[in-house]
Amino acid sequence: FLEQQELMTASWAWDDNITIEGKTYRKSGLPQVRTFDVLEFFAFKLVHAAFWLGTLWLLLRCLDGAPPLHRAIALCLYAWLPASISFTVAEGHNDIAMVALALLWFLLMVRRSGAAPVALAASLACKYVTAPLFLIDLIHAFRRERLTSWQYAWRMLPPALIGFVVFA
Repeated sequence: FLEQQELMTASWAWDDNITIEGKTYRKSGLPQVRTFDVLEFFAFKLVHAAFWLGTLWLLLRCLDGAPPLHRAIALCLYAWLPASISFTVAEGHNDIAMVALALLWFLLMVRRSGAAPVALAASLACKYVTAPLFLIDLIHAFRRERLTSWQYAWRMLPPALIGFVVFA
């Protein structure tokens, strides 16, 4: 057994290069060192579990008007998929934060909320893979919401500020 002091500064044997991905994580104040304090380790797992549960809740909100069978299938595919919980909580991938914020964007976009691009910008701050979704947001704003170019530019100001703060 490790002594308490050794446990607090022990480097994880299976991965000598623990990295936290995305500029949001780097600027969030979460642990940035190669060794984790035990309390920080469990707090980090708790944050990932909260994002996982939030994603589950958002998924069900996206399917509010769907038949019960479709809701049950979505619940089974997401919540009972072993990789979902394993990658999220056990391995600590920050992809779940990106997915939760992308689902929030989708829900807000479908409900025609002006805050949808803010959620997408936050998702982009976690992982860059959601960047192409801005094209879908643009198409949705012009075709479904019938926004003018100036209205869309004004709506994109808060996400642009988020992007500037995170990526600068």
